[in-house]
Amino acid sequence: MTLAIYAKKCCIEEGELMRDAYSLLDIYDDMSVEDINRFTEDDIKCALEMYNEDYVTFPRDDIAKLSGLQIEKNKRNGRKQAEHVKLMNFVRDEINGNVNWRAGNGRKSKKKVIMEYMRENPGITKKAAIARAVGVDRNTVIKYYDEIVAELQQERLRSERMEQLERDGHISVKITPSQELSDYILGELKNIK
Repeated sequence: MTLAIYAKKCCIEEGELMRDAYSLLDIYDDMSVEDINRFTEDDIKCALEMYNEDYVTFPRDDIAKLSGLQIEKNKRNGRKQAEHVKLMNFVRDEINGNVNWRAGNGRKSKKKVIMEYMRENPGITKKAAIARAVGVDRNTVIKYYDEIVAELQQERLRSERMEQLERDGHISVKITPSQELSDYILGELKNIK
């Protein structure tokens, strides 16, 4: 029984478990003292029924009590968990060359997904339609909508300016001067006449 439980916990295939269990038949039967309490194939079949997900959470201490075997806990070589985690993180970083091992992992932020959709579909402005198309909650679209619209507007302006630079060789930008600058320019123009 405990062999089947541990096999399931350790993701060992059922075929390998069956081979191992039947190889123990003679060994366990030789341990039997009385004829009434022999170890048989039926005992193995009953034990193999424990090979399922229901028993994966069966406690290690209970397995040790039932089997009479001492099962050691996972070793951290005497370190406290915090120290062990720190060491393992150091080892991981060394293995990965001290670069960000998370780079490129995970999913995109919802803001980026919404922004990509809005960039590709500028005609769709209804927040509910965007939420349905992207597969997020409407409140998530509402949260980022104004910010994304402003960023996309900035992207369009930059793109238009770059096109103008390539076409005309210069960029003209509309500015609204401050009152102070306007007064200064007017004063300078009066001095020139």
